[in-house]
Amino acid sequence: MRATVALGVWGLLAAAVACSSSDETKSSGAGATGGGGVTGGSGGADAATGGAATGATGGGAGADAAADGGCFGAAPTCVGVCASTPPTCEGGLWVCNGPGFEPDETTCDGYDNDCDGIVDEGCPTCAVDLTRVQANLYSKYDIDFDAQCNTYLTTVVSGPDHVAVVPANASDPVLTHTGNANQNMGYALVDPNPASRRVIVTYSCCEACNCLAKNGLTLLYECAASDPGCGCAGQSNCPGFLDAPFLASIPEDTSVTANGFPIVSPTGLAAGAGSTYFVGNWRPETCSTDSSCTACDPQHPGVTCSASKPACCDTTALGRLAQFTAPVGSTEPTFRIVSIFPGEEILTVAAWRNGSVLVGTKTQTGGSLHRYLPSSGSAVMLKAFDAPVYSVTERPGVGEAWVELLSGTPKLHRLSAVAEDLPLPLGIPAAPAGNGRLEFAPDGKLYRLVGAVDAESTLEVFTP
Repeated sequence: MRATVALGVWGLLAAAVACSSSDETKSSGAGATGGGGVTGGSGGADAATGGAATGATGGGAGADAAADGGCFGAAPTCVGVCASTPPTCEGGLWVCNGPGFEPDETTCDGYDNDCDGIVDEGCPTCAVDLTRVQANLYSKYDIDFDAQCNTYLTTVVSGPDHVAVVPANASDPVLTHTGNANQNMGYALVDPNPASRRVIVTYSCCEACNCLAKNGLTLLYECAASDPGCGCAGQSNCPGFLDAPFLASIPEDTSVTANGFPIVSPTGLAAGAGSTYFVGNWRPETCSTDSSCTACDPQHPGVTCSASKPACCDTTALGRLAQFTAPVGSTEPTFRIVSIFPGEEILTVAAWRNGSVLVGTKTQTGGSLHRYLPSSGSAVMLKAFDAPVYSVTERPGVGEAWVELLSGTPKLHRLSAVAEDLPLPLGIPAAPAGNGRLEFAPDGKLYRLVGAVDAESTLEVFTP
């Protein structure tokens, strides 16, 4: 199979496992000693006070730079969730910070939150209840996991679609959360942050399917309608998913079918740092041609649209990657188009450890894997394939991306941090049957779900 590789920017990902400047990166917290808030010597000891990772060379030169209000040497390369934000010079020290930063890794969400180059160190292990997962595969089309190995299975079914939650603890019951009875679900995302553990699902009905409800993004509420402030009070399903999406979109069919079922926008979901999320092929249900419309597009970084700030209408085809927020209390959700891939259709998106996003597409000649970098607002093509990229996922803590193509041999690709093909481990087939959505669970295993509509789906589990 022919494949071309773009090494440049993904290569930075491999280099980002450690600070690349002469300054060392340290975690700060309370009780620091020494000049400038870091311990003396060569700067290898941890500092304390603050809420950011700091870096400075030790000895007299660093102290002189601090006294002058500047930082000694070149700025460090911040890693983890700090990679999305340029380092700043504060009190003579280089400081790395970013959305989702933690002085110590506590959330166990698949990100390097303390920006030390290691993902989820010290986090407890867990195991998926595979027996009960296998018993709940009827008409399931998507799979995801939270940090405790609870499994979330989303349907595409004739009748009310739902998400089945299979707890890792065998003594806890399997829960079923239903969505709008007149809509198809498509993709599901469990927020990796255990503090919120939100579940977001796409309502994705094809253009000719005549669904009575709107396409868009819906949110699971697990509270009871009688609970004060419960966000689903008055909905058909409470607990359950909102009847109407919190952000509505226009139905747009892609040209792709998988396992005999059409892929319909919005497509793919990924979590970003700082309680933001990403979705593919996004076009809002309403837009404005008025001069007062909001231009929340790649040419206007940082500008967001919402119900109170309607987006300017655009005529671009599929290939729009959007970043969005979910509603919190009375705060309305927002979105913005962060990148457009002309002539391509987005089929899958996945989060990467440093807050960037992997985007898999169908192109006119096959497929591509891109990486979108929120820190610069730019996207880079990492690798081109002879077939559309149907699914992509990160192997946490390892720095590998696993890709499944819609067709071809090999269909399953294991990519290094510089987007080079690595050999598949023994026992993992290069061309498995059907079209599978890939997802790594916190137990370190790769789960491949071949979805079916109104039939039993197939789940394969591999140990890399």
